[in-house]
Amino acid sequence: MLFLQALSLVFGARAGLSSINAAEQREALGPGDIAVFPIAFPLIAGPGALAAIVLLMGRAEPVRIAIVLAALFLCLGLTYLALLGADRLKALLGVTGADVVGRVSGVLLGALAAQFIFDGLREARLFAVVP
Repeated sequence: MLFLQALSLVFGARAGLSSINAAEQREALGPGDIAVFPIAFPLIAGPGALAAIVLLMGRAEPVRIAIVLAALFLCLGLTYLALLGADRLKALLGVTGADVVGRVSGVLLGALAAQFIFDGLREARLFAVVP
């Protein structure tokens, strides 16, 4: 799935990888459409980050709890500032610049997906039952 997302970033909508049909596109372009995406939370705070917070908060030292909470709020604040500045950055980059950044991000995401596959194959071979 990660590799398919990378392909859609690299090749854009013309690759036919979008699952949105024409009726859904017309509905989204309607006036005053305010969409809520519940998947935004897992993208901002992924499973690794959530597991790290749970594990670090499990050690009930007050100083450690304060450090973890400070780091958490720092990361959330930086994410909030990045999201606030996204429109200005897109305007600064223009259509072509945003397209280039998206395609480069797609190549990096594809490399990451391939590395995940290779790591999984290596680990599977290590834990395979050898007769």
